[in-house]
Amino acid sequence: MKLRCLKAEHGDAFIIEIGEAPEKHYIVVDGGPSSKYCIDDIVEELNKLPSIDLMVLTHFDDDHIAGLIEYVKQHKSGDFPVERIWANCAKSVPIHISSAISYTQAETLDKLLNKIGEEHAFVRDENINNTLPTFDLDFCKIQILSPTPEALNVNTEKYKENVATIASTRVENDSKKTLEELATNENKQKKEGEDVINRSSIAFTIEAEGKTLLMMGDADPWIVHAKLKTLGYSEENPLKVDMMKVSHHGSRNNTCNELLSVLDCNNYIFSTNGGYGNSYHPDRETLAKVLCHPKREKGQFVNLYFNYEQKEIEQRTGVLLTEEEKQKHNCNVNYGTVIIPLDI
Repeated sequence: MKLRCLKAEHGDAFIIEIGEAPEKHYIVVDGGPSSKYCIDDIVEELNKLPSIDLMVLTHFDDDHIAGLIEYVKQHKSGDFPVERIWANCAKSVPIHISSAISYTQAETLDKLLNKIGEEHAFVRDENINNTLPTFDLDFCKIQILSPTPEALNVNTEKYKENVATIASTRVENDSKKTLEELATNENKQKKEGEDVINRSSIAFTIEAEGKTLLMMGDADPWIVHAKLKTLGYSEENPLKVDMMKVSHHGSRNNTCNELLSVLDCNNYIFSTNGGYGNSYHPDRETLAKVLCHPKREKGQFVNLYFNYEQKEIEQRTGVLLTEEEKQKHNCNVNYGTVIIPLDI
């Protein structure tokens, strides 16, 4: 199993390859933002695939949906090369009209898929949530960890518009703190009605070829933590994960110590070019939690993978890790990584 981390600027776009030709299978997760340069490159890569076994839109934020809309538009006529779609679209989560950009994009994709569905046979699973049983596909097993049904059905009246408050001043302050100090910062569990779009994000594990991959989308870590607990995982019995796609591009609000305590993982992926607008991703605090977590086996190396080069990311975030910190915490940092085999 291989994970291809497409360059999606501040967004997500992944191709998961399972098996060998001629029996190779492809899962596409998200499609990046509405930057023309970015969309063209992502759709070009998707068009190289002979077919797509499963396409997943984790949630309908602009930085996840745009490339998928363009791909579906290009294939709305003729044979539709996608066998199954999980599309977390507008109708799944009612939101305030202030989020018009994402809402409009989600509605566009929803209508496109409905139109294609009138002419072609493909499976479109609605309302994917973490109460569903494991999906046993022919080539892999998938466990849904997020969202909850409540997150999917949150009412418009309960939605509180959240504006990103991450400022460059806080990034500067974090750079002056040690990783040990940052790792002890407490994350507050989000309440129903807050950050509704990310709370509705699909998160799941994929098991194939003896490996397990955790795809977090932009999911709330508390939702995933709660689901893993119900599945029997704990600090004493953590879920062994060969690789984890870190939630929300490494935002400090989407990784918590409680989630890390029920995972056994040494390989982490960050999809970001440093952020956009008011976002500065990844947060140094997130790296601190991964490297300084009390349950971590300190004698083992932790590998951090970024799909953009260090210079591009750190021109926004500042220095993420010093050489001394990497050595102290047994950390390998890999920049500009596009293809990652899970048998590292």
